[in-house]
Amino acid sequence: MSKPTIRTAIADDLPFILKIERRAAAAFADIGYPDIATGAEMPVALFEAGLQEGLLWVASDAADRPVAYVLAAIIDGIFYLEDISVDPDHQRKGLGDALVAQIIDHARFLYCSALVLSTLEAAPWSNALYRKHGFLKADMDRLPSAIADRFAAETELGLPAEGRIVMVKRL
Repeated sequence: MSKPTIRTAIADDLPFILKIERRAAAAFADIGYPDIATGAEMPVALFEAGLQEGLLWVASDAADRPVAYVLAAIIDGIFYLEDISVDPDHQRKGLGDALVAQIIDHARFLYCSALVLSTLEAAPWSNALYRKHGFLKADMDRLPSAIADRFAAETELGLPAEGRIVMVKRL
């Protein structure tokens, strides 16, 4: 299998990214989270901030159309994986691995000491992916305040607090 093409996203990619997000979210219905499958969209402003800050990457097909993306942010000096999605038609091709490797490399480039994310513990695809890359479950009672605040903000956007965990990878 050839190595996926990963590049920094551009403004023209945003409609593709939003479509990928919605298509990939449908899988949450299969694990008991129908509200995520039909709602709980990421605010477009987060994607726009990622574009502006150079913290949004896409995996693209042969025609250079995005088929997967990863969005990161820097929160109080902590590199945070906001969202990652692979279009269902392009899953199981190593795109998630390549995108996670991209943000790990970028976090190291920025001399960040850790990479942090939140995910649903019941989502088998994310737990396997993140553990493969060395992420461990964080102690929810000992989160830095900026990460606890982001977790709360994500909950306000419609992600469930129950069953969601924070994972961390030391760099």
